[in-house]
Amino acid sequence: VSIFPSLLSLALLLYVRSGLAETRLYILTIVGVTLVWSAVSWIVWLALSGGGVALWIDLPAGDLAEVFRVTPRSMVASGLATLVDFFLLLISWQWLENHSRLPFAVRAVLALAVTLWADAFIFVYGAFWPADMVPALLKGHLAGKTAAAVVYGLLVAVYVKWIEPAADVEPVPRGTLEILRYQETIRETRRELATTQQRYRNLFDNIVDAVIVLAGGRIFAL
Repeated sequence: VSIFPSLLSLALLLYVRSGLAETRLYILTIVGVTLVWSAVSWIVWLALSGGGVALWIDLPAGDLAEVFRVTPRSMVASGLATLVDFFLLLISWQWLENHSRLPFAVRAVLALAVTLWADAFIFVYGAFWPADMVPALLKGHLAGKTAAAVVYGLLVAVYVKWIEPAADVEPVPRGTLEILRYQETIRETRRELATTQQRYRNLFDNIVDAVIVLAGGRIFAL
């Protein structure tokens, strides 16, 4: 419960501070790592469940296999939930950013809560339905992930607003579904470049002291 919400929180922080391109690359990397780890765990589980292997851990092969127990169904459910979670988080955040005036901390908590609740439903029903333990397992996931959403949402808010505030950086206007549109990455890059150029142009235009520019061995006084 603690590791995955932290990865979601970092995605939200990247989205708020860095932009679409960096966030999209981060998401695809995490999804890829999740799928690779699930596949490796499944292969190890298949090898150990055959018996006769204890490796460096003093456990029978059958018990050791349970540590790596991953079925193809749970592997698919985990990968799907991970992919959906990241994009749902950013879509939820952007919708709240565009349509509400709630404080930053409340928006962060709500976006994380909606995402983690969806994760609980997708993973539990995708991996274990129709087992009898599904209702109890779902309740446990929802309780734990609600608490995680509150904790990590507040941590993101504290970092953005107090630890490393960026008062000089104006928020970039984005559409709710902009994270899903690759062309928007180019548009955002152009907007950020134009903003940066304007910032330096304003700085240069408002300089009151003389500026000496050295170019080609010559000295120019402006």
